[in-house]
Amino acid sequence: MQLKCKIGCICQIVLLLLFAGSASATAEQSLVFSSGAAPNDFQTMVTKPTLTEALHRIGYELKVNHVPSSRSVILADRGQTDGDLARVSHFDKTTKSRFKNLLRIDPAIVEVKTAVFTSSSNLSCTPESMKNKSIAYKRGRKATARNLSSEKYDFSEITPVTNDMQALEMLTRGRVDYVELGLYPGLRGLKVLSQSDNYQPCIIRRPKALHAYIHKKHKDLLPKLQQTLNAMKADGTLDKLNKQALTKFLQ
Repeated sequence: MQLKCKIGCICQIVLLLLFAGSASATAEQSLVFSSGAAPNDFQTMVTKPTLTEALHRIGYELKVNHVPSSRSVILADRGQTDGDLARVSHFDKTTKSRFKNLLRIDPAIVEVKTAVFTSSSNLSCTPESMKNKSIAYKRGRKATARNLSSEKYDFSEITPVTNDMQALEMLTRGRVDYVELGLYPGLRGLKVLSQSDNYQPCIIRRPKALHAYIHKKHKDLLPKLQQTLNAMKADGTLDKLNKQALTKFLQ
């Protein structure tokens, strides 16, 4: 009887050790990427499932930590997270190579566009026609701020706001003449406000390609991950995930 109990206890211990080892191995296969975009942003709705699928194909699980944009890239560069979910393709140039520990993952996962929206009755958006007019944009978009403040334009007022919906509400209430924001967030916001017929994009900026970036401590993983993403691009998975995200986002 005692022998059976001992054998039973040993078996339970062995099983527990095996389970613990298996759980540990699974945990070791997880990668945490930080992201400066909200979970319901269009870029997140594309990049997260795309990178999730790519990592799954090579035996990893993706976890995403949503934090403010500036903090996201700092965490990734310091190695406190394993990477950053989405940054522009020329990120090293725009930051003057400040974040040297991040490696770009090719190919790009998604392209995003910004657009200038105005009243449907006034679709003239030349620098001359916009002179002495007012415009709002989402605070924190440094490239947009620089462009609107450049010599090309001569706005009477440039107003940074908290979010895209606030900008659109200012536009629809006549408080500004134009807003510049993401093309798809603008289209969705106008739909929410039931103003799709009254306001439209008059300028669509050149699209920006977004890539995921991984910390250099995972440099050995980079070739396999890039090969997987290229395979997903070739078999149509990237395009499918982009279209699914856009359809869901604009609903």
